[in-house]
Amino acid sequence: MLRRNFIKLSAASMAAVMYSRITFAADSGFALINHPDEAWIELAEGWVKLTGAGGSVYTHKDVRVEVKSAGNAQSVYVQSPTAALMAVRFKWKYETKKYSKILGDHWERTYGDLAWKKPEASAKNPWYVLLHDDKQTAAFGVKTGGNTISFWNVTADSLELTMDTHSGGRA
Repeated sequence: MLRRNFIKLSAASMAAVMYSRITFAADSGFALINHPDEAWIELAEGWVKLTGAGGSVYTHKDVRVEVKSAGNAQSVYVQSPTAALMAVRFKWKYETKKYSKILGDHWERTYGDLAWKKPEASAKNPWYVLLHDDKQTAAFGVKTGGNTISFWNVTADSLELTMDTHSGGRA
């Protein structure tokens, strides 16, 4: 009986230490992810690279995409008064070659095939992606409470987040 209590107490203590480190990083006031290096929009004619202004505002004609930080979260605000906007994509220059394995989600639910895999540039990782290099793990994700369809792509030299802006199947 004492051994079982010791194991429970040890596990609870370890979880508390790990959780305090996570919340400390999140509440430290530092941005957990930088503003994107590039921003793109998908229109009927294809993908268009936006022009950056001030590091957090990206524009093309009358389309405006802005990243705002609030506490430990970042929000994306999009205005497209005349263009039928289908998606917004952010790209970060990120050295991903060192990561030998990635873990991403499935669109609906997992069917017992969720596993660490080799990175594939064409793989869409809905909502989050974990990158592991046998020593540490880097995690990137979005809040899903906003009824969003978002996915991550991991390429050899970048990390990309695509946010679908369709509404009822229409741009």
